[in-house]
Amino acid sequence: MEPPPPPTQRRQLPHLPEDVVMLILSFLPVKSLMQFMCVCRSWNSLITSPKFAKLKYLRTPKYASIILTVDDTLDPDMTIIHAAPCSVPSLLSLPLSAVSEDSFIPIMDDYYVVGTCHGLVCLAGSVWESEGESWVKFWNPETRITSERSPSLHFNSDLTVALNYGFGYDCENDVYKIVALISDSEKARVKDFTMADSCWRDMGSLSFPALPIAGSITNENDGIYINGTLNWLALCNFSGENAWEEVTAVDQLVILSLDLGKETYNQFGLPVGLDELPKLKPVLGVLRDCLYLCHDYKTSHFVLWQMKEFGNAGSWTPLLNVSHQHLQIERVFEPEHHPIVPMCMS
Repeated sequence: MEPPPPPTQRRQLPHLPEDVVMLILSFLPVKSLMQFMCVCRSWNSLITSPKFAKLKYLRTPKYASIILTVDDTLDPDMTIIHAAPCSVPSLLSLPLSAVSEDSFIPIMDDYYVVGTCHGLVCLAGSVWESEGESWVKFWNPETRITSERSPSLHFNSDLTVALNYGFGYDCENDVYKIVALISDSEKARVKDFTMADSCWRDMGSLSFPALPIAGSITNENDGIYINGTLNWLALCNFSGENAWEEVTAVDQLVILSLDLGKETYNQFGLPVGLDELPKLKPVLGVLRDCLYLCHDYKTSHFVLWQMKEFGNAGSWTPLLNVSHQHLQIERVFEPEHHPIVPMCMS
């Protein structure tokens, strides 16, 4: 009698390191990634991680895109914001009404977009009562996944207190960081928060001769991210509230810059050619990896400056000067009105 055949040995599947799996998945379209999130918990955690979001962003073809936000309620006590990622070329070739309603994603009540970095979006919500309270979330528009709400920041919500946020990437520590500046007429308390944190970290008090200008409109003066730094339009030599209404001359304005990795501060001046104080507060932004500043000139022209070498005030270069008549718009210069801003540079 022949002996029974040996039991079939189970073949062991090869094990791929997590970095290799992440690299392979980064080449896949978002629709496939959404399906693969259901394969196992480890893949779900990997695909939803900030590290993967950064890698996927670097793999994605670069084209100009913006986040459209729409308030679809008429009740002033209830704001429901919807947002949609949209390429600028599609806006230029199609009317705004052609954007599909299905692409708009409800953000939640009383949230607004603080900023974007590597495809991630930072959202903030706040309540201004006897004691102010604010919190943030992180949102990936591609996967439509939103993080848990952060712990709340608490502050006195009187008229002399301003809250300015900034969202960016800390290259030295490889984390996405949200910074909050809570300032009054004398100093600013600085706190930061990352996805890995369970509480806001105190970065100390800002002893600086300039403070970010308080905005009358939500998100009006949140920090602009570029080259590992957050940048705010700031007011120096102030007395009282650090509000735009307090500014009487251009030389009171500077750009306050925070290095996210080193946690150090710097300041540099505005363009020398900006010799007349605009009626509306100038706006900072980034075009093609360069900081820009735009403003209205003599209530008749839209002017755009570009900083060719970041941090060097001598590298400000005039890029655009176009009349409102040429833009075919009528401007009403009231403090609560939004300024003109560029969408992209082609």
